[in-house]
Amino acid sequence: MLDFVVGTMLAISLTVVAVDLVLYMTGYGSNDSAARDAARAAGTADSAPVAKQAAVLACASHKTDGFTVSQPQVDMSAFHFADDPTAAVPLVSITTRCDITLPAANFFAAHLPSTAFAASRRYVFPALVLAQQPPILEPFNVRALITSGDVSLPLIDGSIPGVGSSDVVGSSE
Repeated sequence: MLDFVVGTMLAISLTVVAVDLVLYMTGYGSNDSAARDAARAAGTADSAPVAKQAAVLACASHKTDGFTVSQPQVDMSAFHFADDPTAAVPLVSITTRCDITLPAANFFAAHLPSTAFAASRRYVFPALVLAQQPPILEPFNVRALITSGDVSLPLIDGSIPGVGSSDVVGSSE
């Protein structure tokens, strides 16, 4: 009978710890998804204020239960939008934070003042709008470039203009 009681106590303790681990991983996963989506949303913005608003809206779209896992929030003190103008690829850095309350702490030690554990996640994502600015090219006339003789491009029939006596662009024979 004693081994049954000890085994039952051990099984209950392991079950409570397993439930806590599942709740913590669920909260961490929710915070991770919110941070990733907030960084992606901020990376598509063209300015810092728009990026902040996009990050907050993307983070708010990840709803939690509010009891075991608090709603993830964007940490504005750790927000960075393309800070280095000399960087080859401008980056956006987002940090989200949430609190995860674990019931096992209350189950085993009800005297703890706070059973909420803070979870934070940081993502760095390229600022896509700033990174994809195409270089400014001078417009040019393709026909004038080909007929001037500066470039030898093959014609549809495979001949190259300027090679041979009768292979002139626009000749009518």
